[in-house]
Amino acid sequence: MSKLIRYSLLTIAVVLLVIWIAPYERRTSTTSQFTIVSKYEQDNKLWIQGYNPNTAQRKEIRVQVKDPDIWSTMSTHETYMITHFQRGERDPVFVEIVTE
Repeated sequence: MSKLIRYSLLTIAVVLLVIWIAPYERRTSTTSQFTIVSKYEQDNKLWIQGYNPNTAQRKEIRVQVKDPDIWSTMSTHETYMITHFQRGERDPVFVEIVTE
């Protein structure tokens, strides 16, 4: 086997090993009802804070909204069906308002 082929196979093996042992960052997408408690801007980012009214415990979370037009149409104390995406332990990011 030529040196080029051996080095290529070794490189591929090392890359696969790094991918295999690298920590996996969990990614989740959630669609649920969301009652907005507050809206605010912090560090040039737009946020909504609220909770899922259908759960036994009222656990508030904050969700970043990247589109200012959508953020401006949302009202506090209103409930929306929304989808948000979360990567690892980072704050969730708003994806869309779900309409029937």
